[in-house]
Formats: sequence, structure tokens, C-alpha cells
Amino acid sequence: MKTIINSPALKLYEKPFINFINNSDVSGQTLRGYSQDQYPGTYYKHDDIEYRFNGHGFRSDDFSAELASSNFLFAGCSQSLVLGLPQDLGWASVLNSKLGGDQFYNLALVQSPIDVIVYNVMRYVELFGKPKAIFILFPDFYRKMIVDDSQISTKWTAFEKDDLIVDIIEENLLRSFMGIKQLELLCDSNHIPLMYSSWQRITIEVMMKLKEQGMLKHCFDIENMDGVNPDEISKSNSKYRHYWDVARDNVHFGEFDNLCFANSFLKHWERREQH
Repeated sequence: MKTIINSPALKLYEKPFINFINNSDVSGQTLRGYSQDQYPGTYYKHDDIEYRFNGHGFRSDDFSAELASSNFLFAGCSQSLVLGLPQDLGWASVLNSKLGGDQFYNLALVQSPIDVIVYNVMRYVELFGKPKAIFILFPDFYRKMIVDDSQISTKWTAFEKDDLIVDIIEENLLRSFMGIKQLELLCDSNHIPLMYSSWQRITIEVMMKLKEQGMLKHCFDIENMDGVNPDEISKSNSKYRHYWDVARDNVHFGEFDNLCFANSFLKHWERREQH
């Protein structure tokens, strides 16, 4: 019989971070395909992508307590892991380069809901110390972490049925943004610059509404391109033109959108630094 005493939920701290995709299978390895992108072939564009994972199972350089304070930290879901793209095309990698980051520290996970992203970021700070700043591109708030007898996984609460279940969505939204609020308090109390947005329009609108009400502070509308000119982003300068519009899996963002995300983060960061 399952009991609370042996629940997987109590085993979170047996590993430093939550990682859904069989952390032990990918940690420290180099893969040609990963998750939804694991079968390159006629449906995909090119077999020229490698996924290199650090010792904790993230597509990132190895984390270091000695180097944490002199480098930035990035987080998000598969869009920030840049599933289906070379790593250097991702918004986080581009932004890290523009900011002069030496090491690249990225906590992005495939299928990650907001509360798991927040948990991993807070654990990183606990284990490795304060980064120079934290940048997060959150997913939608329809994802929910669930625990069963064998594992921790993600459930998409909004898409289980044709009709949205309002009560479940409200509960999920509340859980997500309570987590973000806790992250803001942690960052503010430790003087860690924090900036975040979302690639999903509805999530951005909810965040900005909460900001207007004084409930959130560090979010911004990444789709507000004031001061950022997408027309200046030229495909002729692309290293991988076949990924310009969409990633190899024909689902995730391509190079153009990632460059727009990076430039929008950078513009808002520069404005923040000027004040």
C-alpha cells in the first residue's frame, strides 16, 4: 500500500533538482535526439543537432559555486532548452553572449510547469549561490506537476477535455503565481536581479495584470518590442538557415523568434540598469 512515508514527493531532496526526462539516462551524455526530437528523419529537417547535458541533466555547462556569482542563470521549459535547435540558437544562449557571460547556466526542462521551474531556480541559489541575474521564459500555466507511485510528471490540465475546467485552471494559476511570488521575495531579499516573461500570450496578460495590481514586480511583456526592431534581424546572418522559422521538430520556435526573445530581454535589462 502506498503511504505518505514512501511517497515520491518526499524524495525530491534525494536529487538536487527535479528533472522529468529520466535524469539518470541523459546526465553527462551527448545525444543526437531528445524527447519529441528523438527521431530525426524525413519529418525533420537536418540531423545536425547534439544535446549535451551536464552532471545534473541540464543542457548547460556544469554548475559551479565558485563561478555562480560571476555568471547569469536562465530557466524555462522546452522552448528555453531550445528543443529541436542547436544550443547556440536559443534565446538564453544568445542573451548570455550579448551580456558577456562566460559560463552558460541553464535550468530549462522539457515539459516543465511553472512551479517546477521556480523550484529548480530556488534550489540552484540554495546549492550554488547567487547568480549575477536570473532570466526566465515561463510556459503556459495549464501544466501541473503530479506525483504517482513511480515518478513525478506533468499533466496538462486545460486540454484533458474539450471544455476547460475553470476550477482546475484557477487552482493551477494560483499555485503557479504563488511560486513566482516566492521567487521574487527570495531574489529581492538577496539582491538578485530577476526578469521574466512568457512565450504564451495569455500567461503574459495574467502576469501584467498581477503587476498592475502590485502582486508581481519583475515580469515584462516580451512581445512589446518597443525599442527592438525585428526587421533588423536578418536571415542572411543565420548560421542555420533551415531553422530560421521553426525548429527541427516543426513545433518549437526557430532562430528568428529566439533572437526576438533575446533582444527583448536585453532591451528591458538595459532599461533596468539605467534606473
